[in-house]
Amino acid sequence: MLKKTQTLNLTDVIFSGNVAGGYGGAIYSSGTNDTGAVDLRVTNAMFRNNIANDGKGGAIYTINNDVYLSDVIFDNNQAYTSTSYSDGAMAGQSMLPIIIATASILQVIR
Repeated sequence: MLKKTQTLNLTDVIFSGNVAGGYGGAIYSSGTNDTGAVDLRVTNAMFRNNIANDGKGGAIYTINNDVYLSDVIFDNNQAYTSTSYSDGAMAGQSMLPIIIATASILQVIR
């Protein structure tokens, strides 16, 4: 899923078995947040077995976003390049506040 510039609200969702050829196995979110509003809000969700090939953020990759996570489970997500493994659950660049109300990381593959 690719998100640019608008607020994305995800509730009661499962992302499973997604593969990205770069960053963000399940979600790649890019924003231009200068308002202080939450750009990416994920509630009651599971990210399982997602892969970012040749990138970062096995489940989620975010750029210039406020992020809010509540009741989120990350299980067995992977991110790797040709030379290393990194950031199985979530990664980002120029991130503004990340608020994690409750989240569980069950297994990180590196």
